[in-house]
Amino acid sequence: MSARKDNELYETKDIKARPLLIFVSGLTIMCICVFLTVHSLQKSITRDLVQERGADHPMAGQRTAPRGPLLQAHPTREIEELMVVEENTLSTFAWIDSQAGIVRLPIELAMQVYLERQSDAQQGAGE
Repeated sequence: MSARKDNELYETKDIKARPLLIFVSGLTIMCICVFLTVHSLQKSITRDLVQERGADHPMAGQRTAPRGPLLQAHPTREIEELMVVEENTLSTFAWIDSQAGIVRLPIELAMQVYLERQSDAQQGAGE
């Protein structure tokens, strides 16, 4: 190594271009080789799959075009209609299964019945 002079505050040597050029060339060649290897493997696998299953995709015959736009024409009116149906379901009596004796109760009455049964069960357990 050469002794550094006190007034030299910078690198006095340049990088050697030949080793850098060799490295970059080798890296480029390696990248090209990897690309070609992966590309050939992908083509080989695709060719094998086409021979195995046939040229068509398994779901090719099952696909149909949509009938039309699946947008809601009147979302506000539709949500209001849904709310009316739900409110009717929650506030009326109806048979769910008459043979099994299952009945739909209004929600307020159902909560009262549930609370009464819970309090009866707790009183029975406390005795």
